[in-house]
Amino acid sequence: MNNNSSKIVYLHIGLPKCASSSIQFHFAESYLNYKRAGLCYPHAGRTVRGYRNHQVLLGNDTTIEEKLAILANIARESRRSNKIFLSYEECTGNKKTFSNLPALVELINEAFGAGCVKVVLCIRNHFELAESSYAQFLKGGLYGINHKNFFKNDGAAIGEYFEFVHRKRGFYPFSYRDIFLKIKEQLPETSIRVLSTERSDLGGQDITEYLDQVLDVQPKDGFADLLRRWSGKRPPTRRRNERFSVKSLAALQYAYSRHDPHECQRSRNKIAAIFEGATNEFCESVSVSGDLFDKIYTYQRKDAVFLNSLAGSFNSVLSVPRKFEENRDRRGTIMLSPAEKDKVDKVLRK
Repeated sequence: MNNNSSKIVYLHIGLPKCASSSIQFHFAESYLNYKRAGLCYPHAGRTVRGYRNHQVLLGNDTTIEEKLAILANIARESRRSNKIFLSYEECTGNKKTFSNLPALVELINEAFGAGCVKVVLCIRNHFELAESSYAQFLKGGLYGINHKNFFKNDGAAIGEYFEFVHRKRGFYPFSYRDIFLKIKEQLPETSIRVLSTERSDLGGQDITEYLDQVLDVQPKDGFADLLRRWSGKRPPTRRRNERFSVKSLAALQYAYSRHDPHECQRSRNKIAAIFEGATNEFCESVSVSGDLFDKIYTYQRKDAVFLNSLAGSFNSVLSVPRKFEENRDRRGTIMLSPAEKDKVDKVLRK
């Protein structure tokens, strides 16, 4: 199988909440354009629906024999490509998947040649990442934190969530240097490229456009693209994660503290619909402020030395957006009225 020694395999491993779904959607939708340019975002090992990532290959539910079969299919699919791009953000988001990274990279190296793997790690502004990560935890889950265990104590909120992650994973998601070192410890011989996903760090480009430069590829339009451009039609809209209002997130916190977590996740959109049109007010339990702001800022300053030693610009990653500066010493929470709590309870009792 190792007649692919000239190939480069780019392995995009997150971080979660750093444009992963946009990257995966883009490469899946532009599959043929990239194939014409010599880069394969393989169908083999890739999920068909949802995020269209390589969970089948890179996840925990596939045996070594199945992974080898998938890699053999990728070799056939990419026979006319000199580059392969694989993506699964849970490589860093899931503890077991992360611990399996060395074995996975070894399999890829055996399939396509020693030293063929280059890791791509995307990051974003520390404060934005923190709020987005907690919102994702409430909407579905992130970093393997068990909702039932987390919400068994009244008052569980955003700050406590990151302490849970730290105890379980040994790092804070907003400490990029620590995460980089953990990856390097797992993959000491593998190249790791850290990229900002902030447009102002990328010269105004979208991360998918900037990735073309990093991967040294120029996707070539096909007939369908030329026809669409001629007709004035826009390309397919990229996948975006659902955005919930602050009040909807506060309602989810209330729901988790009183109902089955799986039911809360299944009913999240119904709960959000109750508060449709709610303004994004500040809520101490789901917003970055106080001690959590100070902790994030401390790690951001530590990361400044690390990130500024790398290739690329990270000015926006290392900034403090105005919203968070204004919320730094802010206090207060969104209280659900008895009628609103009753509406949430009714959704979950159906």
